Amino acid sequence: MLARKPISELVLVIDMQNDFVDGVLGSPACQAVVPRQVEFLKEVKCPTWFTLDTHPEDYASDPENIHLPVPHCITGTHGHELIEAMKPFAGRPDSVLIEKPTFGSTRLERMVSTMPALEKITIFGLDTDICVVSNALLVKAARPDIQIIVKKDLCAGSSPENHEAALRVMRSCHCDIE
Repeated sequence: MLARKPISELVLVIDMQNDFVDGVLGSPACQAVVPRQVEFLKEVKCPTWFTLDTHPEDYASDPENIHLPVPHCITGTHGHELIEAMKPFAGRPDSVLIEKPTFGSTRLERMVSTMPALEKITIFGLDTDICVVSNALLVKAARPDIQIIVKKDLCAGSSPENHEAALRVMRSCHCDIE
């Protein structure tokens, strides 16, 4: 059996799913970042991980329904799937899909915690002020020793004001905003 090379760098793409781009929670701002994301991913040489917001068919029973009563990213639906533009990158041999039941992924946090060679994570996706900030801060808390870079022009928030507010929070928590 061949030993795997330790991962020192990875790219983390947050929730680039149909429901967030042009579905029930989509917006022109979310659609606008896709071409820039694709161009960025074409140049990536390190592993790329993708998170997937994931909810049950009975969304009414999901705790998120209390604050966001819009069924979205239901397992097995078109809205749950990655957008077409991301699928070629998610099909790479070193790609990982991480389903998460809420904003931040504790699975992601555990995975990163077990990677001693990891030095840098570049993060982008949707929504800056909900899932991007949640995952960036979980990872930073789990591994304060690594560099977290958030690509602000490859993210979109629920509003321009919320996008900027989330960037300020991540910057204050020692994430690099580029």
